[in-house]
Amino acid sequence: MYITAVFGLLGWLFTRLDLDPPPLILGFILGPMLEENFRRALLLSRGSFTTFVTRPISGTLLGVIALVILWQLTAFFRQARGAGTPRERSA
Repeated sequence: MYITAVFGLLGWLFTRLDLDPPPLILGFILGPMLEENFRRALLLSRGSFTTFVTRPISGTLLGVIALVILWQLTAFFRQARGAGTPRERSA
């Protein structure tokens, strides 16, 4: 009963914050696997993070991820700057 109430509250909160559920669910499912494989890669490279940028595939993926994050941040700030009530914009 408590678990149902907690998930219902989380669902309501996500709806209020206008968050999409599928990426969150995907993150909850894939997060532990990602963490385990990240630790395994660090063990194989003896703790060196350079493995993630010196390999062409991982470097390319990290670059694409950085570009997508920057693109989303700029879109968010442009939307936030342009948003507001009509009364605020006319004043």
